[in-house]
Amino acid sequence: MADPVRRCLKLLVLTLVLAESVAFLGCHAKGNGEARLQRGSVSEDDSSLFRSGEVSGAERRELSTTSCKLVWVVKSGKRQCTCSTTKNCKLVCVVKNGAHWGIVKPKGLLFNAGDGSTFIMNGWNTRDVVYNARTAPGRARVTKLFTHARSMGLTVVRAMICNEGSSRMVQKSPDVFDETVLVAMDWVMREAKTFGIRLVLTFAGNWESKAVYASWYKQRSGNNMTVPDDFFRVKEMKDWYKALVRKVITRKNTITGMLYTDEPAVFSWQLMNEPRATSDLTGKTVQNWLREMAVFVKSLDKKHMVCTGVEGFYGPSDPSRYPFNPDTWAQEQGNDFVAEGKIANIDYLTVHIYPQLWIPKRPYSTMLSFTSKWILGHVEDGRKLNMPLVFEEFGWKGDDVNATQGRNGFFQVVFKETLAAAQGKQMAGTMFWALEDPAAFFSSWAVWYERDINSTISMISNYSLEINKLMKSFRFTAT
Repeated sequence: MADPVRRCLKLLVLTLVLAESVAFLGCHAKGNGEARLQRGSVSEDDSSLFRSGEVSGAERRELSTTSCKLVWVVKSGKRQCTCSTTKNCKLVCVVKNGAHWGIVKPKGLLFNAGDGSTFIMNGWNTRDVVYNARTAPGRARVTKLFTHARSMGLTVVRAMICNEGSSRMVQKSPDVFDETVLVAMDWVMREAKTFGIRLVLTFAGNWESKAVYASWYKQRSGNNMTVPDDFFRVKEMKDWYKALVRKVITRKNTITGMLYTDEPAVFSWQLMNEPRATSDLTGKTVQNWLREMAVFVKSLDKKHMVCTGVEGFYGPSDPSRYPFNPDTWAQEQGNDFVAEGKIANIDYLTVHIYPQLWIPKRPYSTMLSFTSKWILGHVEDGRKLNMPLVFEEFGWKGDDVNATQGRNGFFQVVFKETLAAAQGKQMAGTMFWALEDPAAFFSSWAVWYERDINSTISMISNYSLEINKLMKSFRFTAT
């Protein structure tokens, strides 16, 4: 069997450790420019990933370009792979009635995939997924994005469903919602499920959303002294936020007919991206708001997990943790990671990592050593709090060769430390920032599939394989 095909099949089998009921899997196999096709098959006996009766019938899908065609067929327990050896191959696969596609729950310091098996989040961020799905070209870009993500072995995407400025508003006013955006969300939910991808959906952003709600309050109350942090305190603004949360969580998908509260494609509901309240350094303002909103979300949906979206800055409840902060400014953001982690109805911990932003004038080597220390400190906290821990944002800015090298070195440290923690069952997931497409969601923080296929993409794919093998080894073991 030709090496490109062997690599293709190996990646497919390892990726199948997820074994979702609807799994979109992927591989990229570099070829030698020859036009011939190689064929190979993997029988059910070659993998313990499917059990008798889990596959009843099959669905075939293809992704073809002028130079590459790869088809994965599930039929009567046989999985057949057809690879082109010309260029980077991408795989399209739909498996019906498989296991491990349930609503995810905490399982010790890891997650339960819905059937008792261990799940470790291996994901990415693309904030504009829902808003891009408002148009046909935008949906095509989302499909392409999901194709690339699954070819890398990724399984969870974090996206915004909130008010992020004039071009990305789901809530036009306190009591008026944009049905076009909500239908786009229905489509994304269905498309994600087809690809075997789960979604972390974020209801607000610290900067954009707070500013929107504060502007509404100023207009309606005439109180020009309103500041963004009042979002956490003023009843009217909290009620407007709750209206958005209720609108989303209680929705019935107009495409599939499924209630969001029953949808396994929802990984979790996130209260806010990076909540901060610099007006209250005790951290109580943010904590009280998180506590109130976690209770509210659980009153609407007791099945899915809830997370905070905090960055991980340490506060006054445990000053011994201050040395782990990037600098003294971090304890002036109104956050307290340890106290926030003790809030009831929060199911897992979130942490972000941005050394370029947090310690911008330090040498590169210092940024990397900080990253390692930051990860290890929070792994220790997750163990003490007995909660799953997810490093849900880590990114590197720049789009030239030097920036790519810097990003790869940074990602290497993150992957090394988090994989070691996951091997010890003390880390539940990672989500890099961000997989983007120049035709839509793109920034200088982007990981771009076509540009980075031989560097960062390869590194992420290799990490995915290690995480997937780890999940298979943990399958139904206690954590």
